[in-house]
Amino acid sequence: MRHWNSLYKDYWMSFKIGSSMLERYNVVPQEFFTMEKAEADGTITSFVFKKPYTYGYFRNDGTLYKIYQPKNKKSKFIKVSDYIQGSEQINYDCKYLIITKSLKDIMSFKTLGIGNVEVIAPDSENSIMPESVIKKFKHKYAKIIVFFDNDQAGIDAAKTYQKRYGFDYITLPLEKDTSDTVKARGIQETRNIVFKLIKSKL
Repeated sequence: MRHWNSLYKDYWMSFKIGSSMLERYNVVPQEFFTMEKAEADGTITSFVFKKPYTYGYFRNDGTLYKIYQPKNKKSKFIKVSDYIQGSEQINYDCKYLIITKSLKDIMSFKTLGIGNVEVIAPDSENSIMPESVIKKFKHKYAKIIVFFDNDQAGIDAAKTYQKRYGFDYITLPLEKDTSDTVKARGIQETRNIVFKLIKSKL
């Protein structure tokens, strides 16, 4: 791990995500990380990766579940283990649940200040949450809405949830996702748009 600096602060603040939000969701900048590969002869080869804009996503117990490299087009995400993002931050004390695409979108959504809504995300849009998990959420919330990207991949993934679990879905009419909309249009305008979209499904 490494200390936060202005470079990393500027990146997250462009999405209006501040230090308290990053701390709440256990996002930590990384100086480097190591990956190991087991060779055919049983030996282990280690590779050390050291690049700026590298963040570790951690569970509350300090276990790493994902590495995020927003400036690395070839390997933006490295999945370390299965994990429903945001699941340790929900309290089951709200009426509605949003399933969004990523941890960054969870944090951007929370900056909007929309009440009575909790937010989680699967590993990715292409990762469908299992029925056992969905059944638990259905018992806890009056309504579950899927909120993925407005590109074809996001819409197709949302339709999969709709077909399998009967969930309504919403998509933004402008930028691709919540974080990009906050970056481009600010919190208030994004809040107004998202609030209307959610209300239309209640």
